[in-house]
Amino acid sequence: MALPETFKFKNGNDKPLILWCSSHETLAKEEIPLLLEAGFRVIPLLTNMWTMKFDESLDEVICQDWKKTVGLDQGIVRDIQACRVFETSPNLELTTREEELLESHVDVFYVTVLPNLASYFSKRFKASVVFRPFGHGNIQTYSNISHAYGISFDQFTSRLNYIFCPILRTLMEPENPELCQNSLYLRAFVSPERLRGAKWIAGKSDPVVIDTIPRIQVPYYMEIYKRFISDFDGLPLKILGGNQPGGGGDLDDPRIVGRLPDEDYHRLISSARVCIYHGQSRYHLHYHPIEFMFIGLPVLFHRNTPFAVELASMGIGETEATQFGMYSTAEEAKRRALRMLEDPSLACELSNRQAIFRERIFCREKALDEARWLRTVCESQLRWIVDGHLTTEPAQYCLKMRASRNNKPSQANPQVDGKKPPEPSKPNVLRWMKSICKKIVKKILMMN
Repeated sequence: MALPETFKFKNGNDKPLILWCSSHETLAKEEIPLLLEAGFRVIPLLTNMWTMKFDESLDEVICQDWKKTVGLDQGIVRDIQACRVFETSPNLELTTREEELLESHVDVFYVTVLPNLASYFSKRFKASVVFRPFGHGNIQTYSNISHAYGISFDQFTSRLNYIFCPILRTLMEPENPELCQNSLYLRAFVSPERLRGAKWIAGKSDPVVIDTIPRIQVPYYMEIYKRFISDFDGLPLKILGGNQPGGGGDLDDPRIVGRLPDEDYHRLISSARVCIYHGQSRYHLHYHPIEFMFIGLPVLFHRNTPFAVELASMGIGETEATQFGMYSTAEEAKRRALRMLEDPSLACELSNRQAIFRERIFCREKALDEARWLRTVCESQLRWIVDGHLTTEPAQYCLKMRASRNNKPSQANPQVDGKKPPEPSKPNVLRWMKSICKKIVKKILMMN
């Protein structure tokens, strides 16, 4: 029995259909156009983070090009978006009709945050399942969340249709290795067009220090807010994010700007002098400091963040990394910010050095290359579906990643010590694909 030269996805389509499941609005704005360009069809299931229900009003703020290529009747699309994927979590009580609908049309389930959804989809559907973690800061790990849901980690190691697809290299470090099976790195990035031409005005900028702290009334972010204003008291601060002006509740802090329309937000970040990023976790990164770097606004970042880890992976040691914006203590960050407030040329120098983040690290072109590789991996997984069901034997191969230092999985606890990591060997992708095809043929012959 010969294998088909070309692979057809569900409904006979040449492109796999992704059900993109998340409550992260910025991620949706960035990744949906990327996945479309990488050769996927996409149905966004963008949910309200508070109600965990599909929100049509949120759907309107993201790229609408997905509707041109989805290849399904709009009634079917609406029915798929109405499936209670998040709403029934953690128990996941989808109806038979909902499961049949998803089985009939979805080739790839793309899930952020909730490993129980990834586990459920990988067991119940003939589809690839991409688990897309983007970090939990210092709160907890995805392994802990899995344990809380009662998920056995062998559910991931025994499935051939599961992919761990972190947004940061460091996200594999604290996790159970079994959760990180079949890892494929797809980096964070910013599309310049999404920022609508915003550009830092450099020497003409206002002597203001900014950062974004969302949802300050949530206890976790309240602690971040209190630490931030304590550490940087005396600086001319402006705090952006999804808050009421002044902060709401018992707060009445004029430094909390509150949620702004896009045009006003872009104007403010373009005219500020410098950002001090509040994050202090190597396992989490917000989008706003990357956005600031992309418009040219210089960012000071803590040594225990993915910015520092990325520099270290490029052989840039701790001493040299300070020239790219890294600081070790709040006092050091405050001194450097004060100097930039007094002398705009210092801010301009830092902005120029941080081009390395725009051009080499959080780069959309490299992310697109990784997303195209993800499509290839998903297709190779779907070819393992045999006789109407997914094989449940342990995976005999590890999905190959693109062989470049820029998307190599993070090693355990890399240090910012200036040592250049060894250059990885490049896998022979053609040889790997031939190996997979041989295994498939062997299975088919055994069945006959």
